[in-house]
Amino acid sequence: MTITQGYTPHQAHQSESSLPVAMLVGSNLCRYPYMSAYGAMMRVCRLHVLPREMRFRYLGVRFNRHDDIPKMLATSGARKDQLFRHIGGDESIRTYWDIEPWLPFSTSVSEADLITPLRICPCCSRSGYHTILFHLPWVDRCPWHGARIVDQCPSCSRPLLPQFIDADLVPHDCPCGVNFFDVKSAIHGDPSIDHHARAWQASYLAWANEARTQRYLVAGASLQDLDAAEAGVLADLPLNLRTTCSMHAAGAGKGRVQVLRPATSAAAGQTATDFLLAMKALPVTERAAINVPPSLLRSFRAVAQNIVEKLPARTFFEGDLLRIYPPDDPGHRRRPPGLPHRQHAELTFLPLLQSPTGGVLDCTSIDKHIRSVVRGATWDLMEKLPHAQDGPIIRDLDLGTRTVLAALGKRLLLHGYAQGIRIILGRHVATLYDLPRDRPRPRRPIAIVFTSRDQVTKANLIWVKAPAADA
Repeated sequence: MTITQGYTPHQAHQSESSLPVAMLVGSNLCRYPYMSAYGAMMRVCRLHVLPREMRFRYLGVRFNRHDDIPKMLATSGARKDQLFRHIGGDESIRTYWDIEPWLPFSTSVSEADLITPLRICPCCSRSGYHTILFHLPWVDRCPWHGARIVDQCPSCSRPLLPQFIDADLVPHDCPCGVNFFDVKSAIHGDPSIDHHARAWQASYLAWANEARTQRYLVAGASLQDLDAAEAGVLADLPLNLRTTCSMHAAGAGKGRVQVLRPATSAAAGQTATDFLLAMKALPVTERAAINVPPSLLRSFRAVAQNIVEKLPARTFFEGDLLRIYPPDDPGHRRRPPGLPHRQHAELTFLPLLQSPTGGVLDCTSIDKHIRSVVRGATWDLMEKLPHAQDGPIIRDLDLGTRTVLAALGKRLLLHGYAQGIRIILGRHVATLYDLPRDRPRPRRPIAIVFTSRDQVTKANLIWVKAPAADA
């Protein structure tokens, strides 16, 4: 046992609270700025060669075999408090064990969906260093070493995490022979970490702290599903930071991120107001229908018509086509021939039904995750604006805020409607799977809304594949 002087065998049997925790080798982290809780635990375990059965006695935390340890330490306040009490040190060290200081946005999304599983910089790991920065989805390169961040052994591709949990393995020491930890480097320290890592992370944290008050994330998917370039563009990471923490070129990732900006016309403002008022009734989980304003009726019909016109003639019954191409619709003349008399019962409410105030949209055709993001990006966000403390009054919002939120909500709703149509039609029309661009392909949105002086200035939106279990 590598404990500093003053340790006696009798102390190994003392209670947790009476252990000489200040004397643990490696617990002095002053030369390891912004060290994560996982990094502190891994460093102490390696320097003390602590077997699995001894870790709870000296560190105060225990884990199950399938736990994601870095995530649990980053998201569990109780575990962080226990570990800090056993390791000791300055309270400022504990601050950066939390995820929030590292995020450049506020959000109601679960913290576990905001960071990746265990990833390390091989160079930092040799001196026993790890930071939450390595778990941010827009980081895939160590900014001070230039090394690629890895989540598995580069030699045999074994995952890193089981090495901490398995009783027969040592953390960051792969069974194939690759050892990511060096005792001498851990004792003497790494000048790059003491200087460059401190300066880079201080700059990043200052930017994130300011950005967090001006950005709001709404997501129907995990940020782990994005590659670093896409995540960097979505979060609008400054170029000077992005070029040093990403392996991708400066312009990579821009193609898939949609940027929505304010409109300036009074007509666009009125249309936006009508749409936002309609979204107040949007259900998130339950099955229901909502009224949509006349300005959206043509857009929803065009989505359905665009898909139908790519399929072979006489794929649908006349009753189906009359709902998709009503007589008063400009596209009625393009209606393809259909089979006589009958109609699919499941398609009865798929097209928008005409109503005196516009149209009726059956929301069951839209994925609940998309509806949740629409709600979060409109009413939930408006309620967070400072001048909406007593409830948002849409007409009192500035034109830019209304038009950006409405444009984002429309984009989400139309995409979700098109996606739902493809999935439902795919049950009846196998030919739909032969169309590369229109085959059923479930996706989920992630959006960040940007504000300045309490006004919405733009929104970034990206779509990612839904998990296979939900596809």
